[in-house]
Amino acid sequence: MTKTVLRNLISNAIKFTPPEKYIKLSVHKFNDSYLEISIQDQGPGIPVHMLADLFKYSFNKPKIMNHKEAGTGLGLPICKEFIELQ
Repeated sequence: MTKTVLRNLISNAIKFTPPEKYIKLSVHKFNDSYLEISIQDQGPGIPVHMLADLFKYSFNKPKIMNHKEAGTGLGLPICKEFIELQ
């Protein structure tokens, strides 16, 4: 599940970050059993009006588009569910 979450978040960062911008992946080890993984990008971000429903499953939700393609809107709710299950 962790690999799926990371793959989705990194894929989103790549998909929505313009070529001239950067993506930063960092890992901080707190102890032998706890890591904090951070993914930062310089993409356009998510419009404020969409934040309240960001992690909700909805087939009517407007799709966020980058310069080439639109997202389905399913990736982040699935990621949230996987993290909660862990």
